Amino acid sequence: MGKSSQKGITLVGCMIVLGVLSLLFSLIVPQRIWARHGLNEQAAIQTLQLYSGQLRQFHAIPGNGQYPVTLKVVTNDFIASSEDGLDWERDGYRFIYHRTSPQAFVLYGVPKDSGISGTRRFYVDQTGVVRSSPNGLAGPASGSVVEK
Repeated sequence: MGKSSQKGITLVGCMIVLGVLSLLFSLIVPQRIWARHGLNEQAAIQTLQLYSGQLRQFHAIPGNGQYPVTLKVVTNDFIASSEDGLDWERDGYRFIYHRTSPQAFVLYGVPKDSGISGTRRFYVDQTGVVRSSPNGLAGPASGSVVEK
């Protein structure tokens, strides 16, 4: 009777491979999530700047002199999927438009899934200044102004 020469994967070898793969995933996955956060937040800022500009142009048209009740008046873009043109979702953010008076509006951008699609909340009004807040709803008193 001789030595048996069985070939195969041992339990220890399997555990080492799983340990290495777990380590690699733990390093890669958080970086991808934070990269996605950054992209979503940048898209939200650009969306707020775009619609703030369109609203101010609408207000400046001779004979208008006021902001529209709904954004459907100023665009036929993806907002058309919103029934009332007051709120919609894009790139992991939910946007909410509200005309506070004929001469003023607010437009909010909040993460659809806070901590997953983004962390900061954004605000813009008729001044065109985009402000952000890391927690709670951003508003005119939010200290952080987003640079263009």
